[in-house]
Amino acid sequence: MAESALQTETQALAPVRSADDARGAPSMNQVPLNQPANNVSPPIIKTILEQPGVQRTLPGIVVLFGLAALALLYSYVSAPAARPLFPDLTESDRQVAYDALLSAGNFGAYLDKNTGQLMVSENEYFDAKLYLASQNIPRSASSGGFEELLSNDSMTRSRNMEAAQLKEFDERELKETIEAIYSIKSARVQIARPQQSVFIRDKEPAKASVYVEPYGGRIISPANIQAIVHLVSSSVPFLPPENVAVISNSGMLLTAKQEENGLMQAASKQLEQKQALESDYRNRIEQIMSKFVGFDKVRSEVDIALDFTQVETTYEDFDKDGTGGLTRSEILNLDETESNANEGTEAAGTFVQAPEQTELNQRDSSKQTSSSTTKNYELDREIRYVKGQIGVINRLTVSVAFDRNEFIRTNGNALADGSLPEELTEQQLLNLENLIKGAIGFDADRGDQVTLVPMVFFQPELIEAEPETFWDTMEGWFNDPTIRYLVQTILASILVILTLFALIRPALKFYMNGTRNSSGPGVVSGELSPQELELLRQGDAGAIQDIKTKLMPKRSSIPEDMLDTANTYDEKIALMKMISADDPGRVANLVKRMLNA
Repeated sequence: MAESALQTETQALAPVRSADDARGAPSMNQVPLNQPANNVSPPIIKTILEQPGVQRTLPGIVVLFGLAALALLYSYVSAPAARPLFPDLTESDRQVAYDALLSAGNFGAYLDKNTGQLMVSENEYFDAKLYLASQNIPRSASSGGFEELLSNDSMTRSRNMEAAQLKEFDERELKETIEAIYSIKSARVQIARPQQSVFIRDKEPAKASVYVEPYGGRIISPANIQAIVHLVSSSVPFLPPENVAVISNSGMLLTAKQEENGLMQAASKQLEQKQALESDYRNRIEQIMSKFVGFDKVRSEVDIALDFTQVETTYEDFDKDGTGGLTRSEILNLDETESNANEGTEAAGTFVQAPEQTELNQRDSSKQTSSSTTKNYELDREIRYVKGQIGVINRLTVSVAFDRNEFIRTNGNALADGSLPEELTEQQLLNLENLIKGAIGFDADRGDQVTLVPMVFFQPELIEAEPETFWDTMEGWFNDPTIRYLVQTILASILVILTLFALIRPALKFYMNGTRNSSGPGVVSGELSPQELELLRQGDAGAIQDIKTKLMPKRSSIPEDMLDTANTYDEKIALMKMISADDPGRVANLVKRMLNA
C-alpha cells in the first residue's frame, strides 16, 4: 500500500519537476525539506519589503510622505515676502522686540540666520512697528531722556553722578537733533565742561567735539557745519562757537577759524554764481545751434569775468533840469560905516562913491563896509545814495565748435552738379556768429569775443551689443517678483498633480482592489483567513479547490503540519501538489534522496 502511494505521488510530482527543468534542477547536496533550497539568504531590505504587513502599509507610508512634501511646498510658495524690522536696532532692543512680537503671537517674527535681522512679513510690517511703538520699543532711542533722570532721582546720588548724567543727557539730545539733518546718517557729541565756581577768577570755557557720518552719496555743506557749530554752542553754557570741532567719518576737520571760513564761503558763493551764469549762456548757445546741426553736434564753452566789487556813492544835486536854481529864501546884509574929520557925520545905506572923490577923502575920512548874502535852494535839492551791483560782467568770451558736415548736409545749398559744398560760405559763418551774439547779449565796448569754428566731429564706431542669451532672458524674468511667483505656483501645481497620479492614485487603487478581492474584512487576496485554515485542518474536501484557487495568485506557503491533518488520499495529493507548486526544488530534492536511499 505504501509503495503504490509512493508511486502515485511520484507520478503526480513528475510534471512539476519537468516544468522546473527550464530553470535548472537542484543539486543533490541541497538542504532537507524543512529548509530553503538555497544557502544564500536574501537581502534584509528585500526580506522586509516582501513581508505582507509591510506591503500593505508601504503605500500608506508613501502617501503620507507625499502629503508632507506637498505641505512643505505649499508653505514655501504661499509664504509672504519678509522685510527687516528696524535694521539699525541694537542687540538688546532686538531681543526685547523679538520677545514682544512672540508674546503677541500674531506677527510671525523670526531672526534671519544669515544677517541676524528681525524679520516680519510684508503685510504685517506696519502693524508690528505700531505694536512695538505702543510697547516703547526700541528703548535705546528714547533712553536717557528727562523722564529717566526723574525716575532715577534719589537722595543718595552724589553731585558728580548727577553732573555726569546731565552731561550724558545733553550729549544724547544734541546727537538726536544733529541726526535729524537730512544728510547726516549718525552723529556723536562729546562735551568737555569744566567746573564753574565763583571762587575761580580765570574761568575756562567749555569745549565740544562732534563726529558726523553722512549718508552715501551726500555731502555736508558748509552751511550744515555752521548750523551744527552754533547749535552745540547755543545748547551748552560758556561754550563759544570757536571751541566746537566737527569731524567727519573720514577723519577730516570740517571746522576752521571764523574769518577763514567766512572768506571761503564768500569765494564759494562767487564761484557758484560764475558757474551758473556760464551754464546759462552755454544752454542758450546749444539750444540755438542744435536746431541746425543737432544737439550732439555742437560744443560751446563760455568764460565770464565778473566784478564783485561793491561801491556806495552819495550825490547831492541842485538844478537837475538845468533851468536855474529855485530859491526858497534869500538873505542880503550890507553894513557900511563912514567917518569925516570936517563934518563928523555917519551914514548907513547902500551907495557907491566915485573913485576921484574917494581918493580926495582918504586923507580926511575913514570908511568900513561889510556885506553877507544867504540863499536857500531847497526846492530842487536832491540827495542820492547809490549802491553798486555785485557781480557785474566785465568781459564775456565764447567759443563754439559745430559739425561742419552735418550743417552742410542739412542747410547747405547744392552745387550745379548736384553735390554739396565742402566748406561754409562767409555769409553763413557771419549769420551764425550774429545769431550767437544776439543770444548772449554781445557788447563790443566791454571787450566781448565770440569765436565760431566749423569742424569735423569724430564719429565713434558703434559697438554692437552682444545678443541676449536665453539665460540672460531667464535671469531677467526671475528678477521680476510677479513672474517668479507665477513660476513657483505653476511648478507647485505640477508637483501636486504628479503626486496625485504617481503616489496617491496607485495607493488608493491598491487598497480598493485589496478590499474587493479579500474574503473578509482585513484579509488580502492570496492569504488564508483563520476560518479557511481551520477548514483545511478538518479536511473539508469541498473547500480545498477554493483554497487552491485563492492561493494561486501569490503562491502562499502551506504549513507542513497540514499533511498530518489530511484524511483522504485525494486531500494529501492536493496538498502535495500545492507544496510542489510553492517550492518545487525542495520536493525534487526529497524525491532524489528517496530514490538514492
